[in-house]
Amino acid sequence: MEERAGYALAQSKRIFCEGMFRYYQTQLEMRLRQMRVNKYYGTVTGYK
Repeated sequence: MEERAGYALAQSKRIFCEGMFRYYQTQLEMRLRQMRVNKYYGTVTGYK
């Protein structure tokens, strides 16, 4: 019983870590895309 509980805990922890990693990855990609867009519009409009 305890072994199964530990396994479930490990599974949930792994899923949680993967979810957090994916969340931070998407946040980083969004920020990079925003920077790229800002740089593009900056060169187009002349603003830096």
